[in-house]
Amino acid sequence: MIFASPTYGQGELHHVWTTHLPQLIQSFGAAPPTQGGLLVLGDRRYHGHTFAGAVNAFHRHLRGTPLAPLLGRICVVDPRENPAWQQHASAWLDVILQEGSGGPYDDAEYHH
Repeated sequence: MIFASPTYGQGELHHVWTTHLPQLIQSFGAAPPTQGGLLVLGDRRYHGHTFAGAVNAFHRHLRGTPLAPLLGRICVVDPRENPAWQQHASAWLDVILQEGSGGPYDDAEYHH
């Protein structure tokens, strides 16, 4: 399972996520996915101080739930600044699918 979100507004999740995420979390109950992660795409030109804000937004919603392990497998990329973003995201995804780990890949230094 891959959760994906763009940088949105002031680093919050799109209303579709905030509306349906509680239902998704509940549907997993005590059986979270063994493979998965969080992919965040952003454009730091206009969101420099909130770039990758979705990481923080997902953290608020997922910590303490069966889906919390997804927070340890994060890929943050800015397609405009990283011409190889697809290769980085693909390599990150391959590690998750093959090993179930896929630790963080972050081409931004903007976690707040």
